[in-house]
Amino acid sequence: MLDAGCGIGLAFSLLEQYFQPKTIVGVDIDKKLIEIAAKSAQQRECQVILEASPVVDFNFAAQSFDMIFCHQLLHHTEDQEGAVQQFHRLLVPGGVLLIAESCRPFIRSLPVRLLFRHPMEAQKSATEYVDLVKSMGFGVSGQDIRASTPWWSRWDFGLVEKFGIAGRRSSQTTEILIVARKPTAQGC
Repeated sequence: MLDAGCGIGLAFSLLEQYFQPKTIVGVDIDKKLIEIAAKSAQQRECQVILEASPVVDFNFAAQSFDMIFCHQLLHHTEDQEGAVQQFHRLLVPGGVLLIAESCRPFIRSLPVRLLFRHPMEAQKSATEYVDLVKSMGFGVSGQDIRASTPWWSRWDFGLVEKFGIAGRRSSQTTEILIVARKPTAQGC
């Protein structure tokens, strides 16, 4: 299993618990985060291999992984197409790509723009993320997509809904979860 953009390794325990991989390969562009992730890796029962690398430069052989976990990485990446293309290359036929991503309305919101740096021209809507994944050859069905607008990503932090104030504009989708599959040789 590949944890693409693993950061400090926060997901390692959950990935191990829910997927029981023999090996987790954690990759992040930031060497300092990889050093911190090493502490989390030591607490895992499965083998954890860590590497500092940009997503489009992963140096793994084709079809090296059964599953790729990509949590909140793409909105930090200018070459999102190259990243998803790389995931397709790295997965075995029938392999699964799990994506959780923040969408354009949230990334372009004032608080996020003030506090964080993101490549603004690369940001996508929820529909555009789904289209990107499909365009790179992955299979995705409607049941494999979950779009949401968590309270913390809303312009009003969810207070309008909480207090039942009518007449305000509806919230746009700010988060997308996608389960995509690389087709097998038979196309399934």
